[in-house]
Amino acid sequence: MLYIWLIFLLSAFCSTATIDARTSWHKKPTIEPAKEHIIAAPKQPIPERVNEKRAAEKEYTFLIYIAGNNNLYSFIDSNLRQLMEIGSNNLINIVVQVDKFGTQDVTRSLVEKNGMNTYWKASNYNLSERVAHPEIYNSGALPNFIDFLQTAIQRFPSKRYAVIIWNHGAGSYDPTQWRQLMFNPQNEPLKGMAFNDNYNFYLSNQDLTDALRTVSQNVLDGQPFSFLGLDICHGGQLEIGSQAKKYVNYIVASQETEIAYGWNYIRALDRVSKEQRSELECVTDFVTAYRDEYINFMPDYTLAVYDMVSKNPATGITYFEELENTLDTMSTALINLLRSSQRNLMRSVVSDTRYKKTLCCDFYSGEYIDLHLFLLSLQSGLRQVLNLYDFRNQYPLLATQLQECIVACNRSIELIYKVVPVYTSGVAFSGNPIRARGISIAFPSRVIHSSYAKTIFAKNNNWFGFLKEFLTTRDTEHAKAA
Repeated sequence: MLYIWLIFLLSAFCSTATIDARTSWHKKPTIEPAKEHIIAAPKQPIPERVNEKRAAEKEYTFLIYIAGNNNLYSFIDSNLRQLMEIGSNNLINIVVQVDKFGTQDVTRSLVEKNGMNTYWKASNYNLSERVAHPEIYNSGALPNFIDFLQTAIQRFPSKRYAVIIWNHGAGSYDPTQWRQLMFNPQNEPLKGMAFNDNYNFYLSNQDLTDALRTVSQNVLDGQPFSFLGLDICHGGQLEIGSQAKKYVNYIVASQETEIAYGWNYIRALDRVSKEQRSELECVTDFVTAYRDEYINFMPDYTLAVYDMVSKNPATGITYFEELENTLDTMSTALINLLRSSQRNLMRSVVSDTRYKKTLCCDFYSGEYIDLHLFLLSLQSGLRQVLNLYDFRNQYPLLATQLQECIVACNRSIELIYKVVPVYTSGVAFSGNPIRARGISIAFPSRVIHSSYAKTIFAKNNNWFGFLKEFLTTRDTEHAKAA
């Protein structure tokens, strides 16, 4: 057994994985579905919009953006074969854009049973035009992404539309300038999603918002996409949810890195290709498929569904937005506590919560933590302070702020159960049932990446202020100790 684990660990270190890359371990053989470990809870002219009453309208159109002009290109064909095994039919359209390293072309196709019906090729346009405007004819650029979505929606009408991005991902961090990338503590480069090695394009978190908003307004009459699928690493973050919340009903994404083979689309699309499936049922199928694909192979896989549409009937706002609000309240209280006369005690509680492995669950990048476990551990630590000797009597104002923080923690935990109704995680995380509960948040160990300030979440939530306060005071204390 020890020998097997040593081989496994060696293969991990020898893989081509970086913070932004899906890992490249060999794919396992087909296995029987497991029964556990899932918990439910342009410049180109755009054609006129297709008449929605057309008989050809399907239940779903899946728009899969395969940005493979990078070191993941060799894993494209296996996923295309899976998609062709399902194929478009009377219920669904499967539409793909493929930009594959070494092919010198970008294609858009309707995936059919055992075949591909290509309807657009970048190579059909003059070379001079493609050289002058590579952002239109190659993946990873915002104009190309928008054009693919808009033209495919108009060409292949359906009742619901789902966008899936297939590529690398680095969560809520983006590069500041290509070839001058910021580095994380492991000295690994950070990249955006949908990364293009040939042209140095990538989709930033802001690009994702711009694309979803533009397409929703231009061709969906302001309606949201059914779901956003992120077949990338580190897509399962609160901050990414904030970027997409107005334009999608659900998100499917992983807190952790993904193996290079990514999702098994045969398993994921099997039921929706044969029967009527609601949006929640459809996204749950993707999580179930991911679990069944990797449960006997990977110890540290995660995938979850984020509900961006369900509302609290008492307030009329979505549970996701309520989660953002309660975190803002909690963060404000934490900032006040870190600036109080008992700042050292408060800093100690937060530090233990973040850095003790028994109290916090972080991931391959080391920059992101599981929000659920952090909140559970934090409120426990704050309760211990509140119950210390005569704290309530000696520091009544601080005791009130502590209580407010604990209440916000508990409410945030309750809201996570609403926001993340479905998730799965491997034994590395689910050995302790409160680890990796499906949604992450940025909590860097030392330095906040400069791109984080550009995210919608950081601009509107005091979590960012809390991070700055904690990391600044922590560095100051370390400098004094030195």
